[in-house]
Amino acid sequence: MEKALTIYKASAGSGKTFTLASEYITLVVKNSQDYSRILAVTFTNKATQEMKMRILTQLYGIAHSLKESQPYFEQVQTKTNLPEITIRENAAEALSLLTHHYNYFRVLTIDAFFQAILRNLARELNLTANLRIDLNDTQVEAQAVDNLVNDLEEGKDVLIWISDYIDRNIEDNQGWNVIDQIKDFGKNIFQDFYKENKDALDKCFNNEGFFDNFIKDLRIRRNTIANKLTSMAKELMSVISKANLDNPALFNRGTKGIYNYINKLTQNKPTGDLAPQYVQTCIENADKWPAGKCPKEIKTFIIDLASKSLCNDLKLLEEYRLNNWKEYQSCNLTLRHLSQLRLLHSISEAVDELNKDMNRFMLSNTQSLLSNLMKDSDTPFVFEKIGAYLKHIMIDEFQDTSTIQWNNFKKLLINCMSQGDSHNLIVGDVKQSIYRWRQGDWRLLNNIEKEYSTEQLAIKPLNTNYRSEENIILFNNAFFSLAIEQSIKELQQDNISNFEQLTEAYKEIIQQPKKNNHKGYVSVKLFPSDNYEEDVLNELTKNIQQLLDLGYRQKSITILVRTKGVIQDIVDTFQHHFGSAISIVSDEAFRLDASLAVNVIILALRLLVHPDDKLTASKLLKLYHQQVLKDSTNSNEILVHPGDNIFENLPSSYIEQFKQLPNLSLIDLVDQLYEMFGLKELEGQSAYVCAFYDTLNEYLRDNPADIDDFIEEWEKSLSQNTIQSDEVDGIRIITIHKSKGLEYDNVLIPFCDWELEKTTGNTIWCYGKD
Repeated sequence: MEKALTIYKASAGSGKTFTLASEYITLVVKNSQDYSRILAVTFTNKATQEMKMRILTQLYGIAHSLKESQPYFEQVQTKTNLPEITIRENAAEALSLLTHHYNYFRVLTIDAFFQAILRNLARELNLTANLRIDLNDTQVEAQAVDNLVNDLEEGKDVLIWISDYIDRNIEDNQGWNVIDQIKDFGKNIFQDFYKENKDALDKCFNNEGFFDNFIKDLRIRRNTIANKLTSMAKELMSVISKANLDNPALFNRGTKGIYNYINKLTQNKPTGDLAPQYVQTCIENADKWPAGKCPKEIKTFIIDLASKSLCNDLKLLEEYRLNNWKEYQSCNLTLRHLSQLRLLHSISEAVDELNKDMNRFMLSNTQSLLSNLMKDSDTPFVFEKIGAYLKHIMIDEFQDTSTIQWNNFKKLLINCMSQGDSHNLIVGDVKQSIYRWRQGDWRLLNNIEKEYSTEQLAIKPLNTNYRSEENIILFNNAFFSLAIEQSIKELQQDNISNFEQLTEAYKEIIQQPKKNNHKGYVSVKLFPSDNYEEDVLNELTKNIQQLLDLGYRQKSITILVRTKGVIQDIVDTFQHHFGSAISIVSDEAFRLDASLAVNVIILALRLLVHPDDKLTASKLLKLYHQQVLKDSTNSNEILVHPGDNIFENLPSSYIEQFKQLPNLSLIDLVDQLYEMFGLKELEGQSAYVCAFYDTLNEYLRDNPADIDDFIEEWEKSLSQNTIQSDEVDGIRIITIHKSKGLEYDNVLIPFCDWELEKTTGNTIWCYGKD
């Protein structure tokens, strides 16, 4: 009998998309009416479109006996045991139903699915019918911080908290650009942990005397521990002093030994560091207290004193220090960050106020809102709205699901599993969990077997790699097996608990190659630290040249980087070595501000409201003549005339209507500028211009049509919007996060020496016991 829930533990290239699509097709072929009762959720819009296209294409192929759909047909036949003619007829019927009732073709992103729930539950959640849902958390939070700063007044608590935040930043060498840093810090309000505890925090903030009492209590507890430790250390030193032994040279390791170790603890500066080995030795053995060169009589005296009191007193001192260090440091850290927490609360309130004024709901709040709605209920009424019609659920990229998303989904999944003929899938790969910044929690997939009984759950590993060549798979098997072994050893040596989670996550690291052809090539090259960057860039250039000489097309070569910071260095090196012989394709190339037409429009807009801005006028003139008109005139000749004469070289219609143009609506104004500067004649600009119009329309939906305000927002964020890239023949440079799910023939990874964990800038949220 088929289990209600199947977990596919996938690996890169193991046929995950094929598995999901074939499972979906099997369900609709088995019962074509189930097309409206299946929900498949993925992580990205691109994955959603690919999945829909795959399902429709293969249903058509099965229905029409196409050769390329034979693997899907065989999979369906194996799972259903239906006759061939029935499978093909049912596939045709399912295809017709899906295309004629496309709204019920529920292959969605997690965000889109929960947004649909939100709309259905608007009344229950006290949300207005014309509510606008916004995805741009960062932009809203930045605006809220600006409002908060603009409203600062002398004596206000917020000013005190911001001042404290500035002091902390200066103390930690974080720089002086505090507004941007506050905006960055303020993004914590969108973290799941903050949202889950927001109500409890609000109660604390609304309690007028809470923080004064809390701070007082923390200081008392911290000082009690520090004073007690200091007192114990002083008592120990007093015993030594009364015995006339006030000379570190008489004790083990002299000035760097046990005497000075105890003396430092009298200075009211507790530490949680593990004591040096000689301290533990002195606790266990009185003979180890005196120095080796200590006179015999004094040595005997010290040993006797140690056996009577020093050993035991030091043991009690160390026990107290280590047992109370956690509480002491927790008090310190809490006091240190309390102002930041209160500042965070003010930012959260400012965001809420802004959203209320704009009748806006942040999509990122959907999960916490639904979680509160479904709390303490096994069969919440939510299912009456969206769950009653669902029978099968498929969740892709499960390793990137957050805890709060899973808790919301789990109740829906249980509801489906309770139906007799329900078939549910979860697909994921713990090893590909790279979205922790979006609260993705790999441990959910790692531990999911513990949540269901064996009668409910089937685990199926997908360990055959259909994508990569044999030698590459063998290299990965060897490399990652050693890497995980080394990592676990280090965790054990550092006494890190739960290291077995890592063992579990990578227990199926070995993949089997589908192609046993001995093809594929991997090269690892290490460089000394001297001239490191230059050597890496030279090696990268040499590798690119070798690939081109072997006949590979540029678009089959991809360079993976950890951060965007190194992209410009790579581009500059390639331009110097290859010139125009190669093209570079990156996300930066598809940003709106990379467009000639869009840049001309922005400069023309800016000049309309700042006609005395000679720099803007010069930039516009140069861009218009050299890149739009393709003048052979050099920059000096174009810009030689000072003053108002510079306008004479811009389009005559722009100059003649210069004073009237700002009176037009912003959309009409952009239309006019597009015509006046002849931008429609430019090649390859249509996609950028269309995307620019979309961006402008979206901006105008929530903001007044003020040119200055629009340009300010353009420089802050709108210019970073991108268009969809076509298949351009160029070497691609892409970050690791953006490369997920993509494949290329040749992959190069320069500067492969980044830290696995950030050592600074992390905000860690944790619960206190009391």
